[in-house]
Amino acid sequence: MPCFARIINNVVIETVALPVGETPAAYYPAALAGVWQPCSAAAAAGWLWDGTAVVPPPAPTPAEVAAAAVVAMQVAFNTALTAGITVPNVPTPGANLPVATDFNSLTLVHGAYTAASAGLFATTPWQTPTGFVTLTAAQVITVGQAVLTFEQGCFGRLQTVTAAIETALASSPDPATQIAAIAAAAVWPTS
Repeated sequence: MPCFARIINNVVIETVALPVGETPAAYYPAALAGVWQPCSAAAAAGWLWDGTAVVPPPAPTPAEVAAAAVVAMQVAFNTALTAGITVPNVPTPGANLPVATDFNSLTLVHGAYTAASAGLFATTPWQTPTGFVTLTAAQVITVGQAVLTFEQGCFGRLQTVTAAIETALASSPDPATQIAAIAAAAVWPTS
């Protein structure tokens, strides 16, 4: 089946395979029929029209590979950081307190940790996914320390991975492969 690519601003936005002898003009309004060009079956959205043929886009530069890896690591960082943690032995021995670590919750935990550290309360209500519990100031400090340790681990991992990506970009003969390996090996803190 012959294939055709719809081109807008020299970029393929879709492809279609049609029966032998058919053209897009038989299926699309005249305004759209003129933007179709013959292409190979391998062509896909994102390929380019070079004025005579549909061709694959150029390979990304090492800088583009590194930039994409840094963005992917930032997404992985945000996902890890906001996944939440479990603090063992709070509020009672053997219990596990789930603690949300989305950005709003982090602010609240930091505030409670600061207030508990300053001795501003003896006990406080604490919301969990299943309801409220009462925590002592010492337990809030334990929670705050666990959250801070977790955050530092996430930021430390992001710093290490970003530095490794920058080093690979600057010194590797094949930065794309090395950067992909760095990204694949990144292990993020969980709790």
